Amino acid sequence: QDGAVSNDSVFYLSPLELQSFEFQGELKSSEVEDSSYGMVYPGDFGVAGLVVDIATHAAIEDQRQKNKAAAAFEEANRVLSPVASVLKGLDASAIMADAIAASQFKIANEATQRSQISSAPQFELTVSPMFYLTEQYDSMRIVNILSITEVSGSKKRMVYQNSIDVIHALPQPAGVEALTQQPELVRATVRALLSESIDLGLMDASQELASSGTAETFHFEYGSTRQYERADLLLEDCNQVVVRTLRKWIKAIPLTMLKQREHTVQACS
Repeated sequence: QDGAVSNDSVFYLSPLELQSFEFQGELKSSEVEDSSYGMVYPGDFGVAGLVVDIATHAAIEDQRQKNKAAAAFEEANRVLSPVASVLKGLDASAIMADAIAASQFKIANEATQRSQISSAPQFELTVSPMFYLTEQYDSMRIVNILSITEVSGSKKRMVYQNSIDVIHALPQPAGVEALTQQPELVRATVRALLSESIDLGLMDASQELASSGTAETFHFEYGSTRQYERADLLLEDCNQVVVRTLRKWIKAIPLTMLKQREHTVQACS
């Protein structure tokens, strides 16, 4: 990020690589059992034998980790099975069009001719969203990798890239029935997450997100887990806090999930 982007910049949206959005389920990792084991290295084969044994151990450990990750992935995605028909019914192109139309920035669809947009410096905007649904079906989250490339004639230069993580609490009472019976709720949440993540990324690229200069630990309930994030506060209102994590990623957390913001929630009521 070097200040090339401003809130007057024109952004030219690159088409999604996929025709549909990707979703993953989220649940406690402890729910996937880990069968631990030990390995003893025999000492009667010399150094060469020991090297082979260590290499074998490393290969087994690598495979074990892969198997564990695959099991966790499969278990977590069982969360999606009851709502699979709703998720498959989402029109990614239409939702993306609605999301960019709602943006506070000037974003043109890929099909629009650049000469018809503006003579101002233009930027290619690429988004790679991944959506997550908690096992209680009470929260949905987007992790959107947003990239901006400055276009000047035949020259291109990446000026910004970051991960934008936004959580939305779903209306209560939550659950499978609420989502399957209200597909428009799912669509509206996906659209809102996408639009908000894009705007936060463009605000960050335009240097509109000023750090408070004081890091704090944010602890919040997400799904069935309590999570902790050490971060700098960037924005706070009656709906959420927006922070910059230690990895410099942008994260938006609903105020109602934050224990240390209970007084703010009460004041906003």
